[in-house]
Amino acid sequence: ARLGTRRYVAGLVDHGSGHVNPLAYLNGLARAAEKAGVTVFEQSAACRFVHQPGGEEVNVYTDRGVVRADRLLLCGNAYQRHLATPMQAMIMPVGTYILATAPLPEALAAEILPSGVCVSDMNFVLDYFRMTPDRRMLFGGRVSYSGLPPVAVAHRLKRRMCAIFPALDGVPLTHCWGGKVAITRNRLPHIGRTPQGVYFAHGYSGHGLALS
Repeated sequence: ARLGTRRYVAGLVDHGSGHVNPLAYLNGLARAAEKAGVTVFEQSAACRFVHQPGGEEVNVYTDRGVVRADRLLLCGNAYQRHLATPMQAMIMPVGTYILATAPLPEALAAEILPSGVCVSDMNFVLDYFRMTPDRRMLFGGRVSYSGLPPVAVAHRLKRRMCAIFPALDGVPLTHCWGGKVAITRNRLPHIGRTPQGVYFAHGYSGHGLALS
């Protein structure tokens, strides 16, 4: 068995897939971009942008200065609604959340995820989980359409986790966090270019890391 649970009756195994640490992946992309000559500006969120007459050149204003660019690509996904561009009407930011347990005993980790796979189910609001290298269970799910974190989100996540893996009921939690994804009505991403020459790619509906 690939899963130590009676919750599911069947599953589909994709041998061409895997799982990564998103933060490590992001940092790797940033290092690769810098090696290619890209200048990365951190802690300077874009507040607005203004096109220069007669072309695609644009000034991007931050609270710390102005960036002048020949081209503008909007790829902030759920975190750029404050820019109030027409493209933002195409997407809706949705909160999603995840918890981490304390490191599990080796025998327990092998019992609940003997194959070490990364799993997601087919619920409309899906549950997803995997084991970290130090045997912590990462369990994600639940959503917030209001933009506000749900009440007692860690408790709700743990309750769902224990419904799948009852053996984790007494395991303490060490972390719980959340973020926003941008979803579209048909769950397909919006990728394109405006008449003013602004390129955009957003609305990956929870699949942004994989598609990137």
